[in-house]
Amino acid sequence: MSVLLIGLGETLTEVVAARLLEQGDEVRLVLAEETERERWRARGVHVAVGDMADEDFAWRACMNVRTVVAGDHHPLHPPLREVLAGVLRKAGVGRVVAVGAGEPDELVRSLRVEPELEHVILRFRRRGLLGAKDAVAPADLAVAVDAADDLAGSPRLDLDLTRDADWKELRLDPPGP
Repeated sequence: MSVLLIGLGETLTEVVAARLLEQGDEVRLVLAEETERERWRARGVHVAVGDMADEDFAWRACMNVRTVVAGDHHPLHPPLREVLAGVLRKAGVGRVVAVGAGEPDELVRSLRVEPELEHVILRFRRRGLLGAKDAVAPADLAVAVDAADDLAGSPRLDLDLTRDADWKELRLDPPGP
């Protein structure tokens, strides 16, 4: 089984993919265009080029996927939300890890996660000024995504990664300053 990354943005996709590959996971990525395909393949990532708003393509992309990690970097436009809502369960996806700076209800609604589907919401704060860095470093967020993917026995969690106690829910020590 594998992990499919959607909408994490370039930096977070890089660090999450590297972390998951390092841990021995199979990583999948959907690209809209061919331009980056070979670069990702050279790293060991399975790449499909297509449109996730196409139900047949999305179903094939999600087949044999254990976890979909979806970020709020690129908002999921309505056709994509509708397609994912129908595809996740049909394809046998076991868990969704939603990553973003939004409110938990927004993240879950944006994916139309079915209540019975296991999901972990990882929220972090973005600083508001242009050019400012995220309050949680991408490398730390990648560790949290990996832990959320591996977490068993906690089917629905909403974690705020700016709070130390929520890192402990992932069985991790909070990152240092």
